[in-house]
Amino acid sequence: MTKLSRDAIRELRQSLPVLERLEKLFARPHLLTGDEIRQLKRAYDRVSELTSSAEVRTWVGSIWVHMVDQDQDWELWSTNREVTENARTFSERLYTYVQERLESEKVEELLDRLTQENASLKEQLAELRQRESIYLSIIGEVETPAAYSLSPQSREILLNSLRRQETTLTKNLSRLREAKVKYGLNVPLDILNGIDQTQAELEQITASIASLEEAA
Repeated sequence: MTKLSRDAIRELRQSLPVLERLEKLFARPHLLTGDEIRQLKRAYDRVSELTSSAEVRTWVGSIWVHMVDQDQDWELWSTNREVTENARTFSERLYTYVQERLESEKVEELLDRLTQENASLKEQLAELRQRESIYLSIIGEVETPAAYSLSPQSREILLNSLRRQETTLTKNLSRLREAKVKYGLNVPLDILNGIDQTQAELEQITASIASLEEAA
């Protein structure tokens, strides 16, 4: 399926009311006028320009499209019952095609946003891991008896640093979980791994804060 430009998507959205009006017009039990057929053909031509003529032909069917591609007397066409029935089906399918195409673009836009959010989360995780390498070396000392010989001032500095890290990890864990929900059953592996890693790091830092607070 051809990816549409933003201008094409905007114009397709603007065309929906016109296509809906034509669909309702052609659904009425009456013989068509030459002007009505011209309106439908113009709508078809514009939708084909904005999207893909091959896609539109596949969706609406080729019989009536082939007929409107020919140089015909539109007034005579309007009295042809077979043309009238084909045109009714055609107008309905053309309207439905544009609706489905716009829905498809919405899904693509959502996937693009999720991909961007995923890339942003990866960058944040990479930055956090660099910072955590420094904190983890301190945390290793906290887990030994020697750590309890820290001066009150050093202990407070370390506690503040760990608490800031705890807050950051908590926020990132929340973002990762929100991203997981958006993906439903098709959650990327890096998001699942990110949740596990962030959770483990958060638990370790929380335990270290508790140890320092008890030793105070």
